[in-house]
Amino acid sequence: MNNYVAMRTVFILGNGFDMNLGLPTGYQDFYDYYLKQPSTEKEVKSLKDHLEKERYTRWADLELGLGLYTQELASEKEVEIILHDLSDYLIEYLKDVSAAFTPDINIVNRVFGGLARPYSALPGGMARMVETICTQNGTPNKIDVISFNYTDTFERIVNISRQIATLPLPISNNDILSSI
Repeated sequence: MNNYVAMRTVFILGNGFDMNLGLPTGYQDFYDYYLKQPSTEKEVKSLKDHLEKERYTRWADLELGLGLYTQELASEKEVEIILHDLSDYLIEYLKDVSAAFTPDINIVNRVFGGLARPYSALPGGMARMVETICTQNGTPNKIDVISFNYTDTFERIVNISRQIATLPLPISNNDILSSI
């Protein structure tokens, strides 16, 4: 009698997922877009001047820079004005990027191949060893995905593959996507 327990695998998705799909969701992409947007508020114009001067290159730089920049503002109202402007344009930008993304069967296959065989990118002997461990008991590997992504690209890829079926979704003979 086998006393094996089904494996559980958790994938954590962030912006790197979209960037790997070729979507322009890096900070520099948004930065270029945001600076071109019209603004009538002097607080926003001042923020944009600050962003152009500092030339942040990563999202983390922007977050730190905003924290430092808000210390220079005179009131909570000024902070609200710039944060609302920035977040409204970020939401609009990400919606546009997401809407322009059309997953095809090659993307679906790549994503599901990665979910079913995450070890395949490991060096030869190590990949075989991990695969043996993952498949030795014959019970399904339950896969969960936690998405910190601001777009719905992963969900759209899943929807294409299951044609709006309900979870759990079989990924392979031995793998089931159980939750997102």
